[in-house]
Amino acid sequence: MAVWNVRNSFLKTDNLPIFSMPRREVLTVQLPDLSLKSIHPMHLLLEWSYFGLFIATFLAGSILPFSSEFVLSGLLAVGANTWGCILAATAGNFLGGMSCYYLGHLGKLEWIEKYLKVSHQKLEKGIHFLNGKGAMMAFFTFVPLIGDLLAVSLGYMRANVWMTALSMFVGKFLRYWIWMYVTFGVIGLF
Repeated sequence: MAVWNVRNSFLKTDNLPIFSMPRREVLTVQLPDLSLKSIHPMHLLLEWSYFGLFIATFLAGSILPFSSEFVLSGLLAVGANTWGCILAATAGNFLGGMSCYYLGHLGKLEWIEKYLKVSHQKLEKGIHFLNGKGAMMAFFTFVPLIGDLLAVSLGYMRANVWMTALSMFVGKFLRYWIWMYVTFGVIGLF
């Protein structure tokens, strides 16, 4: 355990209590473990279990580039409840995708370009592609690179929110369900 001695300003290791006063003039404070393991975001998300998985999948479902599959695989590998993981992952990714839908639904092109980093040309391409296909295309919002654009375009087009939500939920559920089987297949190899 790393301990910082205020009077001497050097590190020493021992197991002193958090705030101890061995002598009147010395204040000893226990510092947290600052190893790479304890501050790495993936490690924190794995320690938070289902809530960490929910956060990871929410970030991946929104416009932020984040790989939630590694967190899901990590939790499944250590023996977390399978359906708890699938439901937490699906709920987080679904809500992240719906946040993109509602940002598109606001219809402010300046916000879409500034915060979501989607250019006006890409948005127009997405709208042109989705024209006539409807809200069922939200099923494919789990696809990397185009999923966020699909969600924003559907929101901008004011597609039926209930059909969009239903097809988006089914697509994201199937994504994590299939990933679960892939994870268990890889674990079975070892």
